[in-house]
Amino acid sequence: MLKSRHARGLSTLARVVVLAALTPGVALGATAHSGTAGKSQAVASRSGLIPVWAYLNGSHPVAGGRVSIIADGKPVPQLGARADQYTNANGVALVEVRRVPGRFTVVVRGGRAAGEHLDGALRSIAAPDPDAGVVEVNPLTALVTQLRAERPRLGLRRASRAVKRYFGVPLWTDLGQDLRDGPQWFSVRTYARDARRYGSIERLNRIVARQLLRSGSGGRERLQRTGASLAPDLARGGPGAGTVQRAGLSDVTAGQLVLTVFKHLGGTALGIGSHTLVGGALGGLLQLARLVGIPLPKTELEQAKDQLTAIGTQLTDLQEQVNLVSKSIANSDASRLLHQSDHLTASIDHATNELALLAKVDPNETARRKALADTITGYIGSHLLDAPAHFNTQLNPAFAIADNPIKATSRAVATSSRFFDSRQSDEVQAVYDYYAMYEAELAVLLTNYWNTDPVTYPLKDREERVEKIRTSVTKTQRESLKPTVPAGTFIDTQTPLFMWGTSDATENALELLTTDKQTRFNISLGPFHNYQLPSARNLENLLRGWTGNPRTWLQAQIQVRLSHQLVWTSNTFQGSCQYTITIFDLNTAKLEQYLYGGQGATFGGCDVNKHYMVTREKEFLRRKTGGLLMLRYLAPGESYWWTGG
Repeated sequence: MLKSRHARGLSTLARVVVLAALTPGVALGATAHSGTAGKSQAVASRSGLIPVWAYLNGSHPVAGGRVSIIADGKPVPQLGARADQYTNANGVALVEVRRVPGRFTVVVRGGRAAGEHLDGALRSIAAPDPDAGVVEVNPLTALVTQLRAERPRLGLRRASRAVKRYFGVPLWTDLGQDLRDGPQWFSVRTYARDARRYGSIERLNRIVARQLLRSGSGGRERLQRTGASLAPDLARGGPGAGTVQRAGLSDVTAGQLVLTVFKHLGGTALGIGSHTLVGGALGGLLQLARLVGIPLPKTELEQAKDQLTAIGTQLTDLQEQVNLVSKSIANSDASRLLHQSDHLTASIDHATNELALLAKVDPNETARRKALADTITGYIGSHLLDAPAHFNTQLNPAFAIADNPIKATSRAVATSSRFFDSRQSDEVQAVYDYYAMYEAELAVLLTNYWNTDPVTYPLKDREERVEKIRTSVTKTQRESLKPTVPAGTFIDTQTPLFMWGTSDATENALELLTTDKQTRFNISLGPFHNYQLPSARNLENLLRGWTGNPRTWLQAQIQVRLSHQLVWTSNTFQGSCQYTITIFDLNTAKLEQYLYGGQGATFGGCDVNKHYMVTREKEFLRRKTGGLLMLRYLAPGESYWWTGG
C-alpha cells in the first residue's frame, strides 16, 4: 500500500479519529452507535474501514471526487446511506465496506483541485494492512497503476521506482507524504493543464506510461520543475521527440545510449602530451589517472562521471527486466543461454564499478588515483581481454543453425503465451539491449586498458578494435531481432497467419453499410492498409478456451484495450432482399441479431446498398453501434518471433 508516514502504525480506531478530524461530514457518532470507544471498536471489527486521501499535492486536495473500491475488476459495495462516498474539501473520505478485499484499487473520479474540474479518475493500488495508514491517491499513484495496467508483469515496487525516476524523485521517498510535502517534485499546474489538454487523466496517464515504458523506465529527470509537458512526445510528434539531453548520456534509451557510447569511443580523442586517448575522458580515465601532475579537466571529469552513471543505471534496469524474462521461461533452453555469460557480465560489472569509483576520486589525491588505476588495469588485463570474442561467439554463432539467447528468448516467449503483442516484443528487445549495453560497457573498459599502452595498441589499432565490437553489436541486432508488434495489435499464436488490431472508433450499422466495410480488405490501421472485418468464426476461434467472461479473459492476456463489448463482423448484413443485422458480443462469445420490422421484414426492397432507404430505416441502422476488432493476413515472410530450432 502507498502509505503516509504520519499515519503508519495507527490502529483502526485511531485512523477513524484522524479521518473524522479531517472530515467534517464524518463524525465518530456516525461510525459508532454511541460515543463510547468500545462500541466504535465493535463496529470497526464487523466491517472494513478504508480511509482515503486524494490530492494533486498537499496544497491542492481533490474535493468532491466520487470514491470507489475495485477488487477483481468489480466495484466493492459500500455501506451507509449513500451508494458512494465523496471526498470532502480536504480531499478525505472514509469508505466503509463489509470486508476489506485482499488486494484492491481505490478510484477517485472527478472532483475539483487547483481551481480545475478534473476529468477522469485518479487511482491507487492498495492491500489490507491493519497497521497501514490512509490510502493516498494522487497523480503519481495513478501513473503507477497505469504502468501495471500496461504491463501486468511489472511489480509494484518496480513501477514505483520507474515513476520516481521519471519525475526525478529520490528512490528513498514514498509517493504519499513526499508528494504532499515536496511540491518541487511535481508541478500541479502542468499536470492540470496536460490533463485538460489531452482530454482526461486516463488519456494523459496512458500516454505518459507508454512513453515511460518505451524509454526503458528511465524518464526525464526533474522535468516537472521546468513546467514542461508531462507527455511531450504527443505534442511534438513521435517517440523520443521530447527527450532532454543532459550531460550527454543521462536521459537516453538503452539503444540510444549504446549508439552514443560507441560514437564517443570511436569519434573522440583527447590529446595528453604525446598520447592520444581514444574516447576522450570516457576512454582515458586510467591513463589520465596514471599521469601524475597532469590534472584531468573538471568538465571532462564531470562528463565521464555522468556517462558512467548513465551506463550503470541503464544496466540495473535491464538486469531487472532480463531477470523477470528469465523467470517466465525458467525451464526453457533460452534461460540456460541467458545465464551462459553470467561470469563475464559479473567481471564487467566489477571493473566498471571500480572505474566509476576512480572517476569520483579527488583529482588532488594523485597517489590513490594511480594505485586504483593500476589495480583496474591489471583486473581488465586478467579477466576481459578475450570477452569480445566470447560475446561474438555467443550472440553471432558461425553456424546459422546455432541458437543465441535473443532468438531463444523470442521462441520461448512466443510458446509460453497464447498471445503475442508489444509486451512480448519488448521482453525480447530487453534481452538484446542487455547484451548490447554490456558490450558497450566492455568497450569502455577495454578502451581505457588499450589507452594505457599506446605502444602495444597504437591509435589506429585501438580505433579498429572499438569498431569491431560495435560491428558485432549491430550484426546481432540485424540478425537476431524480429520487428516489434505495433501498438494496438496482437497475434493469436494458435492462428499465427494473421494479426489482430483495434481502435477506439465506434461505427453504426449505416456507416458500415454505406462504406462497404464488411466486404473490404483494405481498411487502414496504424502502418498497415490491409485489415478486414473478421467473421464470427474468426472471433469464436480467438476466444477459444475462455473462462469466466470472454472479454475479461482476453483483455487479461493482451495489452490492446478492448474498448467495445460489441464488435462488427464480415457477415453483419445477410441476405439479398431481406436483411438481418448481426453483431458479435465479446462478453458472451455469441452473435446477436437485430431484425427490422419483425421476422421476414425487408429494408427498402432490394435497394439497401443503393441509397434508396427511407428515413426510418436509416434511423434504425444508425441506432445499432459497435466497435471494430479487425484482422489482417500477414505478408509472406512477415514474422514477429523466431520459430523452429
